[in-house]
Amino acid sequence: MKQTDREPGLCASAILGNAPYLIEDARKDPRSLANPLVAGEFGLRFYAAVPLTTSDGHNLGTLCVIDKEPRPIKQEQIEDLKDLASIVMDQLELGLSSRHAVSKANLMAKEIDHRVMNSLQFVSGLLTMQSRSPDVGEAATHLELAAHRVAAVAQVHRHFYADAADEVSCVAYLRRLSDDLAAILGREIVVTGDDEMVPATAIQPIGLITNELVTNAAKHGRAKST
Repeated sequence: MKQTDREPGLCASAILGNAPYLIEDARKDPRSLANPLVAGEFGLRFYAAVPLTTSDGHNLGTLCVIDKEPRPIKQEQIEDLKDLASIVMDQLELGLSSRHAVSKANLMAKEIDHRVMNSLQFVSGLLTMQSRSPDVGEAATHLELAAHRVAAVAQVHRHFYADAADEVSCVAYLRRLSDDLAAILGREIVVTGDDEMVPATAIQPIGLITNELVTNAAKHGRAKST
């Protein structure tokens, strides 16, 4: 089965109606006498088409059978063509529904990630405030470290959807993330490496691993210095 343009074929006329469009001998049918495919070198003589109609009533195209010889067409053959057109539309609409479902799932995932980020930032703020309370004593350091860890994870979520492409620059992502981690942890973080593109789905795990490595390094470096 091949796809052809509406022009110069007969589909431009067939698509306008909801009934089968049948021409048993194009050279004798006034609807097709002047058509280039009939009058020209191609020599089309037979044409049978049914519209490809969406569930909400829009004609997207036609499913047609053509021949260079005139021929009669039986009602059962027309019904078979209708059935084939229904199968084609079922497949098209199934594919479209699948794409819509994936798009909706991706949108929901972004919304969830955004809410997670906001919640983590809120928790980090509470921990930071608690660490500054005079009543916590020696626990202040642990509360501050916990606040830093939560804030760092929030930054991973924030940067995950910064790039909408299927592939992103790993080094650029890690530099943005590390700039935020450096501000949170009060440390200098330098990112070097080749600017390679990686799948967007791999960025969040990379960010979480980097966050754990950096916060652990900051924690142990601080503990060693004291």
